[in-house]
Amino acid sequence: MDSDLLLFLSSINLSYNLIETVLDNYNTLEDLKYDNALRLMKLDPKNFNKVYKEIKNFDVNEYKEILWKKDIKYCTYGDKIYPPQLLNISEAPYTLYYKGNLDDKFYNSISVVGSRKCSNYGAFACKKLVSEISKYKIPVVSGLALGIDKLSHETALANDNKTIAVLGCGIDQIYPKSNYKLYQDMFNSPDATIISEYPMGIGAFPYNFPFRNRIISGLSLATIVIEAKEKSGTLITASYALEQSRDVFAVPGNINSVYSVGTNRLIKDGAYLVSDADDILAAIPEFQSKLNESYQMKLNVDELKSNFDLTNLESNIIKLLKIEPYSPDEISIKLKSDISEILMSLTKMELLGIVTDIGSKYSLK
Repeated sequence: MDSDLLLFLSSINLSYNLIETVLDNYNTLEDLKYDNALRLMKLDPKNFNKVYKEIKNFDVNEYKEILWKKDIKYCTYGDKIYPPQLLNISEAPYTLYYKGNLDDKFYNSISVVGSRKCSNYGAFACKKLVSEISKYKIPVVSGLALGIDKLSHETALANDNKTIAVLGCGIDQIYPKSNYKLYQDMFNSPDATIISEYPMGIGAFPYNFPFRNRIISGLSLATIVIEAKEKSGTLITASYALEQSRDVFAVPGNINSVYSVGTNRLIKDGAYLVSDADDILAAIPEFQSKLNESYQMKLNVDELKSNFDLTNLESNIIKLLKIEPYSPDEISIKLKSDISEILMSLTKMELLGIVTDIGSKYSLK
């Protein structure tokens, strides 16, 4: 396909179906310019009026220079740098704008999606799974939205792992605005890439997001769903993943929570139940070689536990954390122990690799 022609059609934000019609009638940008889009106007003057108006004054080199000045890279369908994972999906994007890199280090990734208003449990599950995935340097893909998306990117970066954000707006737009710092952190990180099929200036229109979800799932070998209401955009991503013959994993949730209705139903319908990274490594052939590494890491932790002479307080803390994560204050109250002793015990066990700090709370590794 002619890269310049695809760039032009993208620059005017022509819809996917209309782009296909243009490609059926013209092979190159020069063909379209020479004909002045008259063939399209005969087919459908209403929908192709934008092409007719814009083609007269479009300068592809000028457009490329604008992108370059704004540190925006691009690739079109069939280019060498175009992600091979997307080549065979339905409605593969014709043009991708990106900041960062699109090299093979981002292949064999995992998508992590979920509720924008996640619960404390959802946040814990996200940080736990992404942290574990990051130990094996499996790139994490998400949508730079609030909630699970934001936590996925942040946790990957915090663990020196690669992460890709797929936007539902122009590459130069930040949505939501509250994610400005994360956007900048990703832009400045060698481990992050920001992608969009939408040209500069396109806002975060609601209808953009469901369609962009096919790219999130398409870039990955599998999609993990962490909290989803009965009807949500998260489930649209899971549907795309299934259509693309990708595996879908779901974190089981509280049956009383509205945020678990979607994930629990996915499990009922055949999605893999996921509670740790091993569930993912075992199910995906490309990650089979990482299983031995996982078992060795767990063995090392078990050895540390058995070789360390735990106090009664430390043993009780472990028993408590087997139920669910707790903050030091909560542990102090439940075990009726002085907070200073709790903090000392947690610090020692964290150094041994028995517990991990997941923000305001601690959990077992």
